[in-house]
Amino acid sequence: MSADRPDPHRQPRQPDCAVITPIGPGHQQLAAEARDSVAAAFAEDPGIFANWQWIAIDDGEGRLGRSKARNQGVARAAASGVPWLFFLDADDLMDRHAFRNHARHADAVDGLWGMISAFSAATPEPELRPGQLGPTDDLLLIVLNDPFLTLQMGHFVRTSVALAHPFDERLDTGEDFDYYLRVWSDCRCRKIDHPLFHNRRGTHAGGPRSLGASRWRAAVREHLARASRRLEIVATVEHRGTRLVFHIDDPVANFQQELIRGRLPRSEELDRVLGLLPPRPRILLVGGCEVGPSAAFYAHFAHPEAQTWLLCPSDALGDALDPDAPPCPRRSVGGPRPGHLPSGERWDLVHLEHPGQSLDWLASLEAAVDEQSLIYLELAADELAPFRDLCKRGCWQPLEVMRDETRQAVLVRRHPARDPIRDSAQADAVP
Repeated sequence: MSADRPDPHRQPRQPDCAVITPIGPGHQQLAAEARDSVAAAFAEDPGIFANWQWIAIDDGEGRLGRSKARNQGVARAAASGVPWLFFLDADDLMDRHAFRNHARHADAVDGLWGMISAFSAATPEPELRPGQLGPTDDLLLIVLNDPFLTLQMGHFVRTSVALAHPFDERLDTGEDFDYYLRVWSDCRCRKIDHPLFHNRRGTHAGGPRSLGASRWRAAVREHLARASRRLEIVATVEHRGTRLVFHIDDPVANFQQELIRGRLPRSEELDRVLGLLPPRPRILLVGGCEVGPSAAFYAHFAHPEAQTWLLCPSDALGDALDPDAPPCPRRSVGGPRPGHLPSGERWDLVHLEHPGQSLDWLASLEAAVDEQSLIYLELAADELAPFRDLCKRGCWQPLEVMRDETRQAVLVRRHPARDPIRDSAQADAVP
């Protein structure tokens, strides 16, 4: 842009922007590269700022933790009077257009995030993370999408906002999303279509308060669940012309992601299973906290005179919200444990939605079902080989394998008679 045509997005120059960088164990040398990247971005285009200052918090032994280190940086920045902050981890690099892109939005937002971009020693050129959430200012989209694909730490935020929403120093992981969700809930936040920084993969800091990716995901899942309950999020799906509405209270869960996308989990395969049952079937549904959609399926789509028993946690049945939905008939509700079955009953279908405990449930059922009963069970990965062995020994006969990207299910029944050659061939059909 020529000198006689000012950028319409450019605001009058303000004082400084403070870049806050906790320096954890092993990150001292990388921190120098982070600082150089800020200097290069400021030299490229300073945006609305007259200058910038680097606030490095030395946590070389890892005893402070990221939350306390960042809060100390915010306090120092506030004491110096800067209006804006940027959080940059010591092993990351600021994008060279970060200040310019901030200037285009500074008047309209309190917090500004960019697209997730990463690089590594093997791929030194930064690349945008595939499949990530695009530009948005909608908190709902942040809550409903996979956290790996929404936000990362490098962002601009007004100093007053950071002071009002400090990082929770009790948390050793997941503190990032706890903070994001509070700021996005209370303030004007936006994710834009350009990266503001580049994440360096494979250089996570160690130390006594450092936890791994699986612990981070579990912690973030809890934060998102609380946020979804606070927002009272619902999902609407249609199946066979029937509208069903569900609470969304754990959006990271695979089955709730299906509901969010408008799909009723397992509906196609359960339609096939219902087609194999006699009129007025007797159905036993056993499951954990994710069993609600299957309970709603049988309530809506099984024979009107079907009798259904449910063994599941009572809070798993609160999903369906449709006021016109028939109640799911049930004779028994409780925390399911293998071997604790309604006595003296016979079922046409036993639906086991308990991956990880499926083989224990099968052992419980061996004397409680006849050769006409169908059993639909979902298997965890480590249950596949033992299940094949059971089939080869002639205990169970696989009728159909059903699987998608998130689960694997098998429809089985008790063998009417042993046939070793047939048993082995059918068992080998189970992946």
